[in-house]
Amino acid sequence: MKFMRRAIFWLFVGSACALAAGPAGSAAKRTLSAFQATALWQAARASDRTMPEPGEPALWLGIPAVKLGLPALQGVTEERLARLPCVVAWPDYGVARLTVILAHRDTHFRPLERLHKGSTVTITHRDGSRRNYRITAIDILDPEAAQRKIRARLDRDELALMTCYPFRYIGPAPQRILFWAASSGQ
Repeated sequence: MKFMRRAIFWLFVGSACALAAGPAGSAAKRTLSAFQATALWQAARASDRTMPEPGEPALWLGIPAVKLGLPALQGVTEERLARLPCVVAWPDYGVARLTVILAHRDTHFRPLERLHKGSTVTITHRDGSRRNYRITAIDILDPEAAQRKIRARLDRDELALMTCYPFRYIGPAPQRILFWAASSGQ
């Protein structure tokens, strides 16, 4: 009986430690990731090239309302999306004025679930130039409709942030959420 009580006690202690370590480990991982992302951006800014190669930081995305600030990589691949948000390159459509930034909903773009119309978004390019945007619309669409809407707006001088939706869906999310932002000056 005494052995059983001790075993149960240590089982509870071990479980509590494991539960406590999970959030602490996640916080440590986020801090390390933020540090690495900032170092990657600083190296890109120190480069003498203003045009990024695929996979290099293309810009810094800042959204004060949701406390988001991180670089976005040039071009989209699964590997890059696992690391950071990515800026879509449009080689098939010529020179697009629309800037589209994609990221996973359960990592880098999770804070966007608190983003609303009127929020400010700042884009800083590698050369230090900045552009301020204001969220003007939010669309929730199926993936095909989201792609069609993006293609229809390629010639507009806008910013679109896109991720899967709903944010807290378990498994592959069925929809996409698009945050449209118009330039609000420098």
